[in-house]
Amino acid sequence: MTAQPIQPIQPGPAAPDGHDVIHLGGETAVVVPTAEYRALRTRLRVLEGAASAETLAEAEDLAALEDWQAREAAGKTRYRPAADVRAELERLGLPAR
Repeated sequence: MTAQPIQPIQPGPAAPDGHDVIHLGGETAVVVPTAEYRALRTRLRVLEGAASAETLAEAEDLAALEDWQAREAAGKTRYRPAADVRAELERLGLPAR
């Protein structure tokens, strides 16, 4: 599979660890050398195999929190009043709890 950008890819500011960052299709990606990616993937696989289910769940929670904080800092989060959400759920026939 290959990908062809619609527009020229413009490198963005560096990530906090110094890697280049690109923006493509509404997503941001960190550019890392293939060898570094493979080493990180291998390390992650080994750590996941040794970690308890509780530790893995905590890591997933932390990753989700960091993602939300980054979106919040970039102004990409939105809020709706709970009453509006309940009304929308009811309109869709879903339980509003």
